[in-house]
Amino acid sequence: MTSVALRRSPRSGPTATPIYLDRDGRSVRVDVRLGSLIHRMVIDTGATGLSIPRLVAERLVLRREAIESDGAILTLANGGRERRRGIRVWAVSVGSHTLRDVYATVAPHPSEPLLGFPVLNQLGRFTIDTIERLLILG
Repeated sequence: MTSVALRRSPRSGPTATPIYLDRDGRSVRVDVRLGSLIHRMVIDTGATGLSIPRLVAERLVLRREAIESDGAILTLANGGRERRRGIRVWAVSVGSHTLRDVYATVAPHPSEPLLGFPVLNQLGRFTIDTIERLLILG
């Protein structure tokens, strides 16, 4: 996997976007715009980046909102290792914050789309407020 610096869009002051908690409170999701597609993604503290299902990746490539990229070997939550395809998504937005040229691994279908902390960290400071159900950026 090649490393490319992510570029943020300019912003001013903190903004908030809704988060969605599972009934059991074990996971938090947020709406993420991948190109022109919006997907509710799990905020994953253990994920090293962005992971999107194969069908979503194929739609992005067909729409020319992403291109194929080098694959990567991932260590999964169960300790296993797996080779995954990679793509570069031209724009990934959370709330009003946008990252450009974001690397994502392609997960088998069906799978949960994952937003890893390293991607959120590229947006700057963030707070997950589970009481108000908000992701506060900035």
